[in-house]
Amino acid sequence: MPTHDPPSLFTTNLTMRTLLSIGLLVALGAPTYGQNVLIVNAEGKETKAKNAKFIVGARHLSWLADPKTPVPPAVKGKPPAVGPEYLEIREGLLFQVKEGVTTLTPIASLKSLDFDKVKKTVTAKVLLEGGGEVSLIGSTEYLKINKFQLEADVDLGQLGAARKTFKGGEAKEGVQSIRFPDAVPLAKRDLGTKTKLVTREKDEVTHDIGSLEPLYTLQGGMIRTWPFLYFQKTVKAELAKIKGMRAVSAEDLKQGTVMEVTLGGKTAPLVVNETPTLAEDLAPPRLIGLVGKTAVGYQIVPLARIHEFVNP
Repeated sequence: MPTHDPPSLFTTNLTMRTLLSIGLLVALGAPTYGQNVLIVNAEGKETKAKNAKFIVGARHLSWLADPKTPVPPAVKGKPPAVGPEYLEIREGLLFQVKEGVTTLTPIASLKSLDFDKVKKTVTAKVLLEGGGEVSLIGSTEYLKINKFQLEADVDLGQLGAARKTFKGGEAKEGVQSIRFPDAVPLAKRDLGTKTKLVTREKDEVTHDIGSLEPLYTLQGGMIRTWPFLYFQKTVKAELAKIKGMRAVSAEDLKQGTVMEVTLGGKTAPLVVNETPTLAEDLAPPRLIGLVGKTAVGYQIVPLARIHEFVNP
């Protein structure tokens, strides 16, 4: 049963040079879901298809990959396809900012994707161990958010098979549903140490999340966890030692994301350094946000969306 816990690649005594060296040894992600799908078009007609592959709406979690096989080069500017493949969905019905909290759930356990053109929503159903399921619901009203494309082979009878693309979440075209008959139940997950995390976009949302870590993009497109956040030009703080943190308005400062950070018994507003220089001869990593475990997979949380963060 898929769990996809990350390998123990990073500890606080690793240098970023070691981090990058390890990144060059990440394994190719093996196929993680059944290749048979059932497509229901806008008129309700069902079509069976084989050898399905997401081309939009899923990502490989390279920070979870096995570190034993060399990484292939990026293709056409896209990150290397390494690590297990997860569906990417932004939950909620009203978005006020471009970058929000992203929920990631393993495609191996995806039961269906259902699209409602009237309500402009997508519902991803995740199969759980014991026969239960969880529904993740997000708006499809916004540009480039909750859009999905899947390629698959369709049997044309005597004409053979044709490779077709099926779209979901589009206003004027797209399917009604994509079903995955080979879904593997997702085992109950150990979330590790839980942190109180409340995010705010339009409304406040409290997250059931654990094992939070900073997440960075490295040169070449690989993504890695790293235990530290960086502020200003010189402040380096291990996330586990930050007692509290929340985003504050930076409209007047024009300096980027400003966090009110409680560390070592003191609280102060600090500007997040999203591209810290860790070595003169290495391209700086870029901060994505925090990533943590949830019951259905992972969530990626941009720092600017954090309303309240309290470590135990």
